[in-house]
Amino acid sequence: QEDAAAYVWLPIIHTAIYSLSQGDMTYLADGHLRDAARLAMVVIDNRGYQGAFGDHDGLRSFSAMAPVLRMALWHYRDPGLAWGVKLVGRDPTYTLGQDFNTTIEPLPPSDLVGASVVRTTKASYDLAAKSKLRAGRPNIPLGQTFDKLALRGGWGENDEYLLLDGHGRGTHMHQD
Repeated sequence: QEDAAAYVWLPIIHTAIYSLSQGDMTYLADGHLRDAARLAMVVIDNRGYQGAFGDHDGLRSFSAMAPVLRMALWHYRDPGLAWGVKLVGRDPTYTLGQDFNTTIEPLPPSDLVGASVVRTTKASYDLAAKSKLRAGRPNIPLGQTFDKLALRGGWGENDEYLLLDGHGRGTHMHQD
């Protein structure tokens, strides 16, 4: 339940590392890391820079997204995730120096061309509905909300890309 573009990746990384350290692959097997990697792929532009939302305003960076994509690529072996790793780099800072190497050939993820939606989670929606600190409570049904919506013309450097920040502001409460 986080929407600060730098912090959003840290609990995901920590959970994946803890799961691996305990030999419990449930977090990965149930697809949670894949969902996080899909969010990462939706919010990066065609040059590998992360859209600015929350308290991450850098238009030429990708915060801690690289380890999420690398760990997901290592586990799911998806060529589209290899494309994402190629875009954002291989920074091992947040993964205890582990590189999570693979030899998967990168391919542009065609399923993320056109409109890509990341839905608002029920937990985030419910949190916003009951929070006394929220300026904007939901005024439409959960099924009509989105967390992020990207419109992408393709994965070429000069293809069009637009990221819309939706309702899922998480607990950091950035009203961007």
